[in-house]
This record gives sequence, structure tokens and C-alpha cells, in this order.
Amino acid sequence: MTNESEEAFLRDYRGLPQEYKEKAWKYLKKLLELQRAENELDGKVKGLEGTPYSCSGQWGIRCNFCGRRQEDVARLIAGAGVCICEQCVALCSSILEKPEMRQ
Repeated sequence: MTNESEEAFLRDYRGLPQEYKEKAWKYLKKLLELQRAENELDGKVKGLEGTPYSCSGQWGIRCNFCGRRQEDVARLIAGAGVCICEQCVALCSSILEKPEMRQ
């Protein structure tokens, strides 16, 4: 919240009857807990971006192209939410090196 919105909230809060203040305070505490949890999760997700863990699933870290496990390849390159093994990179390179077939 900005200072202006905080001041408006406090002004409105002070004008509430006591029974509503208690309810509002309870909701505000829950909102703050949710915001803290959201920030914590957001930080964890940002910490995973671009790492091998961003391409892991319930079966471990795998190449997103061929499905080979990290243990079965020499290298696994992590990108933005995907991984590719050195064998798939080599295959892609050989495809790109082939001259285009023109009719």
C-alpha cells in the first residue's frame, strides 16, 4: 500500500464500530500472512528460473526434448523452464548444418 492509501485505510478503520474493527483486524492479519507467503514463494520461483531445477518434474531432471534423465547424459543445459541434453543439441546442430533442400 502507498502512504496515501494507508492513511485512508487507517482513517476508515478508526471510524468503524469496535465489533467491525475486530473483524477488519482479523482479515488484515490474514491478508498480511498471505502477502508474506506470496512474496516468499515468488522469491523461490525467481530463484529457480534458469536453473536445472526449472525443468525438473516428479521423475527428476530430464531433457525436455528426448526425455533422458540427468544421470544418463554427460551434460544437461538449462534454459527458461526447459532443459536440453548434449545429444539433442548435437542432433539440432546437424539438422541446422544441412543445406536447405530447394525444389
